Amino acid sequence: MATGNFFNKNASKVFAIACATEVDTLDEHGNETTEYRQPDEFEYAEEIEFIKDEIKRHPKWNNEGSDDYNRNFHGTALGVLIIDKCYLDVTIEIGITAFARTGYYEGANLDWELEFFVDGYERSDVDDAVEEWEFQAEKDNNAGLVSIHKTNVENWMNNTVDNLIEELEAIFENVSQHKLRVAARFSNGEVMYETA
Repeated sequence: MATGNFFNKNASKVFAIACATEVDTLDEHGNETTEYRQPDEFEYAEEIEFIKDEIKRHPKWNNEGSDDYNRNFHGTALGVLIIDKCYLDVTIEIGITAFARTGYYEGANLDWELEFFVDGYERSDVDDAVEEWEFQAEKDNNAGLVSIHKTNVENWMNNTVDNLIEELEAIFENVSQHKLRVAARFSNGEVMYETA
């Protein structure tokens, strides 16, 4: 049973890094040939640090964030950005964490995950967060006032999410070695990639 090399959870395409590269070399008879060379651990660590530095150029990014432990595709946190806003004394936080997920066979890919918190309560997505905001806001405000602000909250959250993803994927675009998408997925789990 085969598996795809990259675990791409959220990014719009597979932003591949640390992949094998073609190297011109001489064989044992002195003839020119091409070999594939996989980056070693030191080179991979250097590439991760370079990407972290690129992400940190945004003043609100920091290097904190929890790694994503998956049995086959370990994710190293590259940075996290949290944007917050308060509507009717209810604080909404949207966080995006950048990851480098190791490939199953070789290399790694860049990906991201979103988090939503409303007055400290974690929520799964924008709709769930808006619903929690409405519930929290109605504790201290009348329903009419909450209803007026609900559209603003939803618009702010959707715009913020779109901007965070766009900004992060622009960085990924600049630092990745290859931009790929799944061309075919077979019943045995094997995946073929093509240039995106």
